[in-house]
Parts: sequence; structure tokens; C-alpha cells
Amino acid sequence: MQELSLDYQQRFRRPDRTDKNLLLAAIALTALIGIAYAFISYRIEVLDASKRDYQQQARRGATSNRLAALSDSQLRNEIRQANAVLNQLALPWETLFHDLDAAQQDRVALLSITPDPQQHVIKMTGEARNFAALLDYLRQLQSSRSLASVYLQSHRIEEQMAEKPVHFSVIATWAIRP
Repeated sequence: MQELSLDYQQRFRRPDRTDKNLLLAAIALTALIGIAYAFISYRIEVLDASKRDYQQQARRGATSNRLAALSDSQLRNEIRQANAVLNQLALPWETLFHDLDAAQQDRVALLSITPDPQQHVIKMTGEARNFAALLDYLRQLQSSRSLASVYLQSHRIEEQMAEKPVHFSVIATWAIRP
């Protein structure tokens, strides 16, 4: 068997001129790469900013071109429609829905709510288990603060069904003005 010689205290050789030159070249190359990276990052930011500016100008130009192309009557019509949407959004929807939730009972199911914001009228359709439940529901709606003049517009008792539910339609005026 051959003898194995392990020398853990090997003497390190001193760096010579080639090693120092390689180290300096590596540092210089790293510095150049860092400078190039910074320059490219800066250019990307500048190009992104100019792209955003161009897109904003294009949007502004498209909007102004569209508005310039509209006639006075079309522009007035668009303004009227925008105002109608704003008026609908300004209505006290939350109060109405809160009052409808408070009036809700197990014996009555509200099927649809059709508001008419211009006339401040709300039409509701639903189904009640019986006529007494419907009358109780109407009393609760009349006592709510967001509804006034609650009227039973129509009702129909389903005689052919065993439970004899009542289909109804209620109309009310919106008591709270925006």
C-alpha cells in the first residue's frame, strides 16, 4: 500500500504580479458593468416617462377631438345624461335599502324593486304567505322614514296553490330628497 501524505499547513504562495493584474481587471470590469447597468436603468426610466406622457397626451387629444366633433345638441345631450347619472348616484339608496331590510319578514318575499328617481317613486313586487302578512308588511313600510304614501297597487291570491300565497305590487314615494 502506498503512503498517503496530507499536509494541512501548506504554505500559501504570495500573490505575484499576474494575480494582482487579474484582480484589478476584474474590479474594473465590475465597475464598468455597474456603470452600464445604471445608464441603461436611467434610459429605461426616461423612456417609460415619455411613453406615459405620450399616452396621456393621446388620451387628452382623443377626448378633445371627440368633444370637438360633437355638435352642440349632442354635447348638451351627453351633459344631460351625465347629470342624470349623477342625480341617481346622489339619491339616498342606503337609507332606502336599510328601511326595506328593516321591514322584511319571513312571511313576505320581495321579488323586485323598480325605482324611478326622476319621479321619486318606487314600485315593489313580491309574494306574501297570506293577506294578513301582506297588510303587516305594508304597515311596516308606511312607518319607515324613507318611504311615504305606500299603496297596494295590485294583489292576486293564488287559489290553485295549497298555501294560497298573495302576489302583490306596491307603489311608494321616496320621502327623502337628495
